[in-house]
Amino acid sequence: MLALKAFPRLKFTSISLALLLSILSFGQQTVKMSGRPRLVRKGLWGGEHIGLQVENKGVRLEYDCAHGTIDKTLRLDRKGRFSVNGTHTREHGGPTLEGEQPDNHPALYTGQVKGRRMVITIHLTDTKQTLGPFTLTYGKTPMLTKCL
Repeated sequence: MLALKAFPRLKFTSISLALLLSILSFGQQTVKMSGRPRLVRKGLWGGEHIGLQVENKGVRLEYDCAHGTIDKTLRLDRKGRFSVNGTHTREHGGPTLEGEQPDNHPALYTGQVKGRRMVITIHLTDTKQTLGPFTLTYGKTPMLTKCL
């Protein structure tokens, strides 16, 4: 007890140092954890004229008169953005004719996720056509009007 009374600042300094080291250690762990890429939440995302289903190994998209696929997980950067290649297939009304080839196009899907909201734009890389942007909400039912 005599030592603590003689050196009251020593006790405070030791506690402060231990607390500081704990905070610094936690900060390093947080940086490491947040350095890992974030993934887009699995499940249904819906909006007007578009629906998006995020699965374990990719994404399926439905539009009014088209559909698309992304064959990998959607990884987000620090600002919640993504940019990934996939396919876009135009559809038409009526039945598919025997021997008809799908109207497939390579596509670049770009967008950003903020909480339960996603904005996505589709760039058809062979025709230079851009579709969107579309706004989707996690858990919302898509509002589609399929081709007749």
